[in-house]
Amino acid sequence: MRVGFIGLGNIGGPMAMRVVGAGHQTTVFDIRREAADPHLKAGAVWADSPAALAARSDVILVSVPGPREIEDLVFGPQGLINTIAAGSVYVELSTTLPSAMRRVHDALKAKGADAIDAPVSGGAGRAAEGELAVWIGGDAQTYERVKPVLSSFGSKITFIGGLGAGLTAKLVHNQLLYTTLEAIAESFAMGVKAGLAPEMLLKVVRDGAYSNLLNMLPKAVTGGDFKWADFGMGHITRKDQMVANQYGRELDVPQPLANLVEQKMIETIHFRKE
Repeated sequence: MRVGFIGLGNIGGPMAMRVVGAGHQTTVFDIRREAADPHLKAGAVWADSPAALAARSDVILVSVPGPREIEDLVFGPQGLINTIAAGSVYVELSTTLPSAMRRVHDALKAKGADAIDAPVSGGAGRAAEGELAVWIGGDAQTYERVKPVLSSFGSKITFIGGLGAGLTAKLVHNQLLYTTLEAIAESFAMGVKAGLAPEMLLKVVRDGAYSNLLNMLPKAVTGGDFKWADFGMGHITRKDQMVANQYGRELDVPQPLANLVEQKMIETIHFRKE
């Protein structure tokens, strides 16, 4: 296929190299000309603007930081909307709002082109190995048309649903990831300040009930069964969360997320009593 790739950053760069390596006739663009050097050496062709890239591409892959960059490369003075050909497919690999994706889709549809969202996850290492997770939102037939290109860098490609569904899945995944990291940071900070080694805390997390969390998820999200402990919410709140938060305050460790969880637990208990 004639493939255009916009955005040769930490993730986009390795993905674009996988596309080139798969034998697709590839045109690349990035705001930093030097970012394309490895791709040009591997056989890709440079475009001076998104518009120039779109004019010679059947499939356009976009991997940029966020909504502002997408807006510029699609609708800007040198935006691809000015030259995109009917029958072309725009593939959004970036993380953006589903509403922004719909605006892009509708504008390109008016030009006779198609658009799907296909955000990725896994990091630069997996991108280089072609082992990214790719979550698809949009028309299923359009997805099938570009699947050979996506397969060059994605090993876990899942069709989620209609337009915006892939982006919604990515936002759910990332929100859960970073909220969990904040919880880990707060809790480990308390343990380390109390004098425990991080390695010992890691063993505790692996050996204890926390390790059951992922095992609980299938029952919780598909069957509504959130039971993973042998005692109730009130007992958990009094015995665990409140005591842990009190200890954090004694150690002068900021724990905004943990305190919010305690408050939500208390609100839930009062709601049930009412």
